[in-house]
Amino acid sequence: MNIGTTAATTLNLGAGGTLARAINIGTGTGVDTIRIGTGATGADLIEIGSTNAGDSSFKSGAALTLTAGATSTWSTTAGNLNVDAAASLNLGDTNATTVNIGTTAATTLNLGA
Repeated sequence: MNIGTTAATTLNLGAGGTLARAINIGTGTGVDTIRIGTGATGADLIEIGSTNAGDSSFKSGAALTLTAGATSTWSTTAGNLNVDAAASLNLGDTNATTVNIGTTAATTLNLGA
Protein backbone atom coordinates (compact mmCIF):
# COMPACT_ATOMS: atom_id res chain seq x y z
CA MET A 1 0.00 0.00 0.00
CA ASN A 2 1.46 3.35 -1.02
CA ILE A 3 0.34 6.46 0.81
CA GLY A 4 1.52 9.97 -0.01
CA THR A 5 4.05 8.93 -2.64
CA THR A 6 3.75 12.13 -4.70
CA ALA A 7 2.75 14.80 -2.17
CA ALA A 8 3.54 15.89 1.37
CA THR A 9 1.51 13.70 3.70
CA THR A 10 0.79 13.58 7.41
CA LEU A 11 -0.36 10.30 8.90
CA ASN A 12 -1.91 10.47 12.35
CA LEU A 13 -2.16 7.04 13.94
CA GLY A 14 -4.05 7.10 17.19
CA ALA A 15 -3.72 10.88 17.40
CA GLY A 16 -5.84 12.90 19.79
CA GLY A 17 -7.78 11.89 22.84
CA THR A 18 -6.48 10.33 26.02
CA LEU A 19 -6.90 6.65 25.23
CA ALA A 20 -3.94 4.33 25.69
CA ARG A 21 -2.87 2.81 22.37
CA ALA A 22 -0.49 0.14 21.12
CA ILE A 23 0.86 0.64 17.61
CA ASN A 24 2.64 -2.48 16.40
CA ILE A 25 4.87 -2.43 13.33
CA GLY A 26 6.62 -5.56 12.12
CA THR A 27 5.77 -7.65 15.18
CA GLY A 28 5.10 -10.94 13.37
CA THR A 29 7.46 -13.89 13.03
CA GLY A 30 8.75 -12.98 9.56
CA VAL A 31 11.84 -10.88 8.85
CA ASP A 32 10.89 -7.19 8.66
CA THR A 33 12.77 -4.24 7.20
CA ILE A 34 11.42 -1.01 8.64
CA ARG A 35 12.79 2.24 7.24
CA ILE A 36 11.94 5.64 8.67
CA GLY A 37 13.30 8.84 7.15
CA THR A 38 15.73 7.15 4.74
CA GLY A 39 15.25 9.45 1.73
CA ALA A 40 18.24 11.36 0.38
CA THR A 41 16.53 14.76 0.37
CA GLY A 42 15.17 16.91 3.16
CA ALA A 43 15.88 16.69 6.85
CA ASP A 44 14.07 14.08 8.91
CA LEU A 45 13.42 14.48 12.61
CA ILE A 46 12.56 11.22 14.31
CA GLU A 47 11.36 11.34 17.91
CA ILE A 48 10.60 8.27 19.97
CA GLY A 49 9.03 8.53 23.40
CA SER A 50 8.32 11.62 25.47
CA THR A 51 9.14 13.10 28.84
CA ASN A 52 6.04 11.31 30.15
CA ALA A 53 7.05 7.92 28.74
CA GLY A 54 8.41 5.07 30.77
CA ASP A 55 11.54 3.18 29.77
CA SER A 56 12.49 3.12 26.09
CA SER A 57 14.67 0.38 24.68
CA PHE A 58 16.33 -0.63 21.44
CA LYS A 59 17.07 -4.33 21.12
CA SER A 60 18.85 -6.35 18.50
CA GLY A 61 19.89 -9.99 18.25
CA ALA A 62 22.87 -8.80 16.20
CA ALA A 63 25.00 -5.64 16.12
CA LEU A 64 23.29 -2.32 16.85
CA THR A 65 24.84 0.76 15.27
CA LEU A 66 23.97 4.40 15.94
CA THR A 67 25.70 6.78 13.54
CA ALA A 68 25.49 10.56 13.42
CA GLY A 69 27.00 13.08 11.04
CA ALA A 70 27.77 15.70 13.70
CA THR A 71 28.52 16.14 17.39
CA SER A 72 25.99 14.08 19.32
CA THR A 73 24.88 13.74 22.92
CA TRP A 74 23.83 10.76 24.98
CA SER A 75 22.59 12.09 28.27
CA THR A 76 20.26 11.64 31.20
CA THR A 77 18.55 14.35 33.25
CA ALA A 78 18.42 12.14 36.34
CA GLY A 79 20.22 9.04 37.52
CA ASN A 80 23.17 7.28 35.93
CA LEU A 81 24.02 6.82 32.28
CA ASN A 82 25.31 3.25 32.10
CA VAL A 83 27.25 1.72 29.21
CA ASP A 84 27.98 -1.97 29.59
CA ALA A 85 29.58 -4.48 27.27
CA ALA A 86 29.78 -8.27 27.41
CA ALA A 87 33.40 -8.25 26.24
CA SER A 88 35.07 -4.83 25.97
CA LEU A 89 34.21 -1.14 25.65
CA ASN A 90 36.20 0.28 22.75
CA LEU A 91 36.72 4.02 22.30
CA GLY A 92 38.48 5.28 19.20
CA ASP A 93 39.39 1.91 17.71
CA THR A 94 38.67 3.05 14.14
CA ASN A 95 39.64 6.73 14.11
CA ALA A 96 41.98 8.96 16.09
CA THR A 97 39.94 9.95 19.15
CA THR A 98 40.19 12.29 22.10
CA VAL A 99 38.44 11.03 25.22
CA ASN A 100 37.53 13.83 27.62
CA ILE A 101 36.49 13.00 31.17
CA GLY A 102 35.27 15.70 33.53
CA THR A 103 36.38 18.73 31.52
CA THR A 104 33.81 21.18 32.94
CA ALA A 105 33.09 20.06 36.50
CA ALA A 106 34.53 18.08 39.41
CA THR A 107 34.72 14.41 38.45
CA THR A 108 35.31 11.20 40.37
CA LEU A 109 36.92 8.45 38.34
CA ASN A 110 36.76 4.93 39.78
CA LEU A 111 38.76 2.16 38.13
CA GLY A 112 38.79 -1.51 39.03
CA ALA A 113 36.85 -3.29 41.75
